[in-house]
Amino acid sequence: MIKRYGVVIEGDESGSGFSAYAPDLPGCIGAGATVEETARDMRSAITAHIQWLLRDGDPVPDPKDVVPVDIPHASVTFIEVDVPAPANTLKA
Repeated sequence: MIKRYGVVIEGDESGSGFSAYAPDLPGCIGAGATVEETARDMRSAITAHIQWLLRDGDPVPDPKDVVPVDIPHASVTFIEVDVPAPANTLKA
């Protein structure tokens, strides 16, 4: 199932790079030298975070459609990932 998670990317072009987090997935963070690199890193981080949740038997939070942000030099993007069904619901 494809899910679309909001990602907040912070930083500017001053040379210090960018950082990002997914508000719907606490602890899921990423970084990069450019916005594009940071978004790619977040796609990998979200995929890994979801795999860990599933491995541990924890529920995968549903993404919210709105990501409120009131942070200077921050923007929101949405990243789609394929979320597999939990192991106990897979059919043989």
